[in-house]
Amino acid sequence: MKKAIYLLLIALGISSTATAQLSRDSKMMLDELQDSLIKVGEVMVNDTNTGKRVDALHKFIPLMTRALKIEGSFYYSFDSLQSISHLFAPDSSFKILTWQLYLGKGINRYYGTVQMKGDKLKMFPLFDTSDTMEYHNQTILNKDSWYGALYYKILKNYAQGKYYYTLLGYDAGDLFCDRKIIDVLWFQDGYPMFGAPLFKLKNAEGKTDIKNRIFIDYKFDALASLGYDTSQQMIIYDHTAPTDSIELGLTFSYVPDGTYEGFKFENGFWNWIEKVFTFAINENDHPPLPRPLFDKTKDERFK
Repeated sequence: MKKAIYLLLIALGISSTATAQLSRDSKMMLDELQDSLIKVGEVMVNDTNTGKRVDALHKFIPLMTRALKIEGSFYYSFDSLQSISHLFAPDSSFKILTWQLYLGKGINRYYGTVQMKGDKLKMFPLFDTSDTMEYHNQTILNKDSWYGALYYKILKNYAQGKYYYTLLGYDAGDLFCDRKIIDVLWFQDGYPMFGAPLFKLKNAEGKTDIKNRIFIDYKFDALASLGYDTSQQMIIYDHTAPTDSIELGLTFSYVPDGTYEGFKFENGFWNWIEKVFTFAINENDHPPLPRPLFDKTKDERFK
């Protein structure tokens, strides 16, 4: 396959009672639709033909919409559907579903929806417009201008008089670069917004910078971690750097150098920790991430 993406994401925050508020009839209908979504999702993610993957996407979205329209669907975990990421907010006030389509030549498009808690459907489809944004966009975005990613962890924090939900995500980037993203979801007048001035860092001059989201770029064949360490209550990620000083600033050449950076939430901000000297990884803190199964150098661009 030119660029198959294997999605093995743990649906974090799903309790064993996630389907407790589903009626028997609703669960039966959702089980049946999940079976269909599994088959279509397999084609959407893994088929070697771009056209077939796109056709599968066009079937997948209406099927998912039908599923979410079923009464009580919020409480359904979709635990057998491995072609999407499915996360409940820590307070169960909403859940967010995200998935990915590879279009060839290093181009990835992301899809998703935010579903609010309730027996009746209230959801906000997300539209990935990252291909039209400036590099490492720091604008506060909304559902119609979303920096697409596959999310695999969600955290809840309180700051500036409201609740914010910090999202850890993965973006397959392009042929040369993969990317991890730390973004923030919050609600304004009931509508989801993305990005918030919660990340406090030091710049090269030692002055404080405030960012709305964080990007961690690295070479496509490297593996850079980004997770939340529960014991330290800290976001921890690989510090990446070029292997040669001549490549400084060329983030597509960066690889982990064996040290870690982090963010700790204090006084209403995610405060940057330049060096983290201890880092514990376990399945809950750092779930499996989607990884390409192919060699990017064999992609269509090189033919």
